[in-house]
Amino acid sequence: MKRSCTALLVLLLAGLLILPVFAQTAPVFADDTGTLDAAAAAEALTRAARGGDFTVAAAVTGNAGGDVQAAAESWFDLTYGPNTRGILLYLDVNAREYRILVRDDPEAETFNPKALRYVQKAVEARLRQNDFQGGVEAFAEKVGELLDLKAQGKVYGKGLSLLWIPGALLGGFLLGGLPVGGMKRENRSVRKQQSAVDYLVPGSVILSRSTQQFVNRKQDRRPVSQNNTSVTKAGSNQQTSVGGKF
Repeated sequence: MKRSCTALLVLLLAGLLILPVFAQTAPVFADDTGTLDAAAAAEALTRAARGGDFTVAAAVTGNAGGDVQAAAESWFDLTYGPNTRGILLYLDVNAREYRILVRDDPEAETFNPKALRYVQKAVEARLRQNDFQGGVEAFAEKVGELLDLKAQGKVYGKGLSLLWIPGALLGGFLLGGLPVGGMKRENRSVRKQQSAVDYLVPGSVILSRSTQQFVNRKQDRRPVSQNNTSVTKAGSNQQTSVGGKF
């Protein structure tokens, strides 16, 4: 009986030790199109997490079922669970639509609206060129930068001092005022005239020909990205998502 209890206890302890290992094996990258370099993408995303407990992941699909937002939420829940803190880039290459999903503490400001827009710009620039691999890697790079700021106790887009404004105004006044003052001194002999033509010396300008030419102007138009933003509750975390077409 004693041996049985000891064996049971050993098995229980082994299970507790193995459980976290299984919990950490969830993939940080998935691609059901098979067109991206999965190893390079996974490496970039793992590096972006900086070894912390904040998940950085990306998923690429060719069919999100028409609702990219719902598909992104479902993928995150099934892969990591509803209470996991992290950020996900979910990309539907056929629908040409993406979502960036953030789940974090409600008071966290690491991925505030300005920070998310910073990530978005980098991602969209690559997606519009059909560089999906580059989009994932740009996402990882910018997220890593934001997590570096968090480690330094800083928040992207906040904490900028307003003391530079008076200095900039004074500098602009000096830089602009000095040249204008010099030009004004050089033209002290010029008297104010009633119209612009009166400043010309009669006979100094002879206009022999005047023509007007109009040309057609061609403009290339493309749809503007729909920057849809939503903030909801997901488990114990606050969920913020942004994204759109590209």
